[in-house]
Amino acid sequence: MTRFKLILPTLDKIFRKRFYVIVPLLLISAIGWTFLRPKPAEQFPPQGDIIENSAGVADLGSKPELCDPLSQPGGYMLISGTLQLDEVGNSQGFLQTDNAETGIYFDLDGSARVGIALKDGTTAQIQNFQPTKTGKLDFVIFLKSDGKMLYYENGMKTERELSPISPTCNAVRVGMGNESANFGGVISATFRSGTDLVDAEKLVAKYGKQFNSNSVFLYNWSKIALFAGVLMIVFGNPFKPQKQDEDSQDELV
Repeated sequence: MTRFKLILPTLDKIFRKRFYVIVPLLLISAIGWTFLRPKPAEQFPPQGDIIENSAGVADLGSKPELCDPLSQPGGYMLISGTLQLDEVGNSQGFLQTDNAETGIYFDLDGSARVGIALKDGTTAQIQNFQPTKTGKLDFVIFLKSDGKMLYYENGMKTERELSPISPTCNAVRVGMGNESANFGGVISATFRSGTDLVDAEKLVAKYGKQFNSNSVFLYNWSKIALFAGVLMIVFGNPFKPQKQDEDSQDELV
């Protein structure tokens, strides 16, 4: 606190000439909004046949070959797609690879989440803890046999390292999942698995790069510059020394 009081006079001098700060901040903001605004995100490229629920729940039946790579070194499963959420108040199932939380599921319960069966009989749940909103939702679920998992929801990345996993693929369905109510919106998804892990990692890294580029970083800073500039205009100099009123002076005497 003492150090802060020592620098108050310096801050006061700076903010007396705050318009010399405001103008560059607004200039930076204008450049960011004009030249650095991110383009609409590219969807993850489909990996195989596109499965959708336009005719109701798409039941692919038993697909053990889909989960087999997850028990092999360098194995993985990659699930990606897009869905249209019309409501978020009720629990809804998007997709699953098996029943009764014995596989991998993707559903909505407050927010979108991914569930993965573990070898100890429990289920790990992964979500980004941001409220899921109505509208379009792009998703990528990338699970490796060593338990490392990456989940993208509309560009927001969540990573987890899970204990030994053991999901099965005996009831693969799109349009329902985790015994929740069938999804009332439209969803399309693709499934891919294998042991060509390096290729899959490159594909996911390329997709994620669009959300973490230098232009995105600078654009976000331009929004902060705009916010700071507006605050300085509205509130003026917050570091200006405050004069004590006469009553306070009397009390001090």
